Amino acid sequence: REMIMPASIQGSGNIGKDIAVKYISVNGKPRSVAEISIFVDAFKTNEKGEIVSDEKNAYWIRASIWGERAEQSARILKKGQRVFFSGRQKISTWVDKEGVQRFNVDVELESIALGIGRIESVQMKEKTERTPAVQHSTAEYFDQDAE
Repeated sequence: REMIMPASIQGSGNIGKDIAVKYISVNGKPRSVAEISIFVDAFKTNEKGEIVSDEKNAYWIRASIWGERAEQSARILKKGQRVFFSGRQKISTWVDKEGVQRFNVDVELESIALGIGRIESVQMKEKTERTPAVQHSTAEYFDQDAE
């Protein structure tokens, strides 16, 4: 059973596995989508005043991102990297074989950003001049980007 939540979600976590892009047909047109598993960790303060992992409140989310951003995410983001994300959440619930109610938090990402805490270097490629093959109006440009 799926329950649509009109709420937005934002958070941070670590990517659980390398990202693969899939190409699916939507209304007869190919679209790229990347599914990203993110471990959202939680922390608490122990009796000594130290910040420690709170495994009981940590969880996995399944996230998806579409279009060019899917391809960029797969090219740049790797397993274990820290990311910050925001998107629209959807919670799916079901009862497993043992009769226990389970849930998944699915997120359609609006943005995902790499955390820089563990990065040693970044290599930029040279800027190249791009000439658009077809000129679009601003409205057309944003409609295409919204995939």
